[in-house]
Amino acid sequence: MSASNNTQDSKSLHHEQHFDISSLHIVKSEIDASINQVEAALNLFMEDQSNTVGLFDSADSIKQVSGILRLLQMDGAIELCDAIQLILVHICEHADSADDSQITALSEGLMTLSRYLEFVLLRETLSPQLLLPITNKINRLLNKPMITEGQFLLHHIDDGLIQRNLSVLVKPSAITEKTQDKDRVHLARLFQTGLSNLLQKKAKANDFNYMQTAVGHIADREPQNAEGLYWQIAKQVIATLDQNTFLSDGRKRILAQMERRIARKSDAISRLSQTSAIADLLTMTAISPESSNTALTALGLSTTIKPDRDVLDHKQFLFGPDQAVVHEVSQLVHENIIKIKEQVDLIVNDEQQDDALTNLSLQLKELGQTLEVLTLSQAGKGLVDQSSQVANWPKMPDENQINTLMDRLLDSENAIILMEQTHTPGVVMSPFTNLRVSLHQLIEARNLLVTESRANLTTVMQALLGYLDNNNDVQKLEGVADICESVAGAMAFLSAPRGEAILQTAANYIKEQFNPDHQPDAESIAHLTDAIVSVDYVLEGIATKKPAGEQPYGYGETGLAKLGYPVKSAA
Repeated sequence: MSASNNTQDSKSLHHEQHFDISSLHIVKSEIDASINQVEAALNLFMEDQSNTVGLFDSADSIKQVSGILRLLQMDGAIELCDAIQLILVHICEHADSADDSQITALSEGLMTLSRYLEFVLLRETLSPQLLLPITNKINRLLNKPMITEGQFLLHHIDDGLIQRNLSVLVKPSAITEKTQDKDRVHLARLFQTGLSNLLQKKAKANDFNYMQTAVGHIADREPQNAEGLYWQIAKQVIATLDQNTFLSDGRKRILAQMERRIARKSDAISRLSQTSAIADLLTMTAISPESSNTALTALGLSTTIKPDRDVLDHKQFLFGPDQAVVHEVSQLVHENIIKIKEQVDLIVNDEQQDDALTNLSLQLKELGQTLEVLTLSQAGKGLVDQSSQVANWPKMPDENQINTLMDRLLDSENAIILMEQTHTPGVVMSPFTNLRVSLHQLIEARNLLVTESRANLTTVMQALLGYLDNNNDVQKLEGVADICESVAGAMAFLSAPRGEAILQTAANYIKEQFNPDHQPDAESIAHLTDAIVSVDYVLEGIATKKPAGEQPYGYGETGLAKLGYPVKSAA
């Protein structure tokens, strides 16, 4: 399974969309140009700190980028862009006192913003918490307030939503008496003891029990209000902590605020609204979302809160090799594989030089080590093992030895293709089970399928226009339903179930509504056209490597619903 095991987050066209991916793709080049402008101005400033003209101009460009990100509703990127703009202005206004930490933070912020936008295009998902470390690093240098992860949830929850779900999320307390101040002091000490050891990475089982006991005691006595909800969520979060839990600076602050709330220190409550405190705490359910599934579902956050394991994968992808590097390395790997195959042909045909097997062994070892560096460990190890075996081959290897080597080369070729696909926007990556099939040939087949499908949809559109131009002549639509069903099958192959459902529903509408006794009017044709065009728009995104996302399907589904043919799988 060497090839398939080396791909992450293989995308299909069926996934949650929380933003307009196609709009980001359109403006990405302009944003990159603004970032490059800042980097160029920063280089000039570092050479001559009296030259701040370029920095002032680039600060205005970054401010415009911030406005674009607001239109796209890209939480996290907005805050980072604002921080970059503020530190740019600060460096310009205090050029004589600008130090290395400010310039380093600015450079890191620019790099992270650029890589994050590329990450969003490639993974088609938002992960704003990845940007918090550098954003808060810049904010600290500017003496600005820290941003908590909970801030990104405030667009999703409010006081009204919390109040409406209290009866579901907070059961009436079976214990009527309130926790006395004396008990609070004891509970606070219990929590402090456990938390102190946890932060020092010395926590044992008793420390977690202390924290769970303190929080659970309070949660069981809180009434059915927002405060009660806070402690119910806190109880679930604390129960998921262990020695291996990742504690970011933000999470440490949340635990510190929890400790102050237990001790009833006024500053903990006065600085945070109840909703903000709950939002911060909800971000910690990412440790184990399953344990808080009821709360996350009731508050509509089941797809918004990403598990820690996913965030770690996103972080590795974000700060791994970028798109340009991966494509360049992929090309070099493919060239090496071609040369190795040519060398094998010479050996099979007994046309090799005396040191051919030695050279082949060295080439396989170098290529295998390259793949291992690229984290394609199984494919790389397979070639390294083959290198040792080839070194011991007889002058004329048998057929089984050659076939085994060619299988390992195919694994390596498939692995690097999969890696390249994860770094190419809009690529459809369907699951596959036959590892003896070349993915290069499969990709060519998909590209041909996309081209033919778009041509067929063009034929459907021309037929609909012919229907209108010829006084609703139903004969102009002969075979159109079959074409729609054919392209629906292609969408199934491309792992696009919404597109498949739209075209299948459109085919059913054409079969049932177009006949000599009934001819739909121009308005109905317009709705049907919306359905056809929505799928074609997605296919165009695949063909041009400019992902259209899921949003276009919504227009097609709406059009069919207006025709009285709702799509069953509509989001």
